[in-house]
Amino acid sequence: MRGLGAVLAIAMIAVFLYVPRVSASQVDIIESQSWSPNDVMDQNWAFVAITMGHTPTIRPQTDLDTGNFLSACDLLIISSGLIPLTATRQQTIINALNMGIPVYLQCEDNVSLSTNQTWLQIVTWYGSTFTWGTTSTALLQPMQVTGTLSQFPTPVTQFNGFDGGLTGLGGNDIETNLHFQNGEFGWYYYPRVGVVIMAATNTDQDWVRTNSDPILMENYIDNLLNRNVSFLQVRVWSNNPPVIVPSTGGTFTCNANAWNNNFVPMLFDAWTEIQLPNGNIVGPLQQWTNLTLLPFTTSNTLTLSQFLPGFAPAGTYYYHGVVGSLGNFKTNLDALRVVKL
Repeated sequence: MRGLGAVLAIAMIAVFLYVPRVSASQVDIIESQSWSPNDVMDQNWAFVAITMGHTPTIRPQTDLDTGNFLSACDLLIISSGLIPLTATRQQTIINALNMGIPVYLQCEDNVSLSTNQTWLQIVTWYGSTFTWGTTSTALLQPMQVTGTLSQFPTPVTQFNGFDGGLTGLGGNDIETNLHFQNGEFGWYYYPRVGVVIMAATNTDQDWVRTNSDPILMENYIDNLLNRNVSFLQVRVWSNNPPVIVPSTGGTFTCNANAWNNNFVPMLFDAWTEIQLPNGNIVGPLQQWTNLTLLPFTTSNTLTLSQFLPGFAPAGTYYYHGVVGSLGNFKTNLDALRVVKL
């Protein structure tokens, strides 16, 4: 534990940046039902915005061709991951970000969709990197929620209804906040260049369509309007995948590091836990408290090891590296897939 503390750094202030909720705002929602009458994501976003005291306006997709509404817009929501976004409409979204308007861009589980390509365009425009990964068509539940998205204004650490999705991996200024097994399915983008922008996406609209978690929708709106981000991230990986433990049991090893994308030092705890084949999470297994990481720095790589006994059931395990406040909240986590024979 002491070793990780030395590795990770020196001084400090907070795991989250949270600004109190802004007053009533104009929320412009690009409609979703022209693709399918059942795609009522626009109505569900509008209802949640109203309950929060904001003023929502559902707009036709053609409003993105001019962007004339942006001057009065406080938050732009692209409610469908299936609608076509031309180069002109992509530029309108980037113009919104340049004006300081936060954007929720719904993506889906197909990398070729123009919404997914628009996310890449946004990230590239501001000089960052992002790579789409693999598609899962299964029901991904419970989806784990971390960071400010899991805390403000109402705690929601996991939810159901995420019906398939596409994984992705971004640079240090892209925060992961939706996790299933060893995949990342939701992100904030908060680069530190010129104008401060904030964009959010995830790769399934069904949880919004079915209104499976309006509290999480409220958290998205609140976090985007207030630019609430966590800054602190963690990554866990193996140099020799796949990680396989024999039926007699054994020890596996992996690597981990953390990084701080904030202007100030970050104080945090770190720990490991493991998700069993039945979905239950056991931990903390190892823990380190009162760690610090200086601004815009990445820790040295730490080698972690974990023993699985022979009597542990065969199946797939997910070994988590977690940063946050031990016993309270998870700022970020990453998972390593481990198969026990």
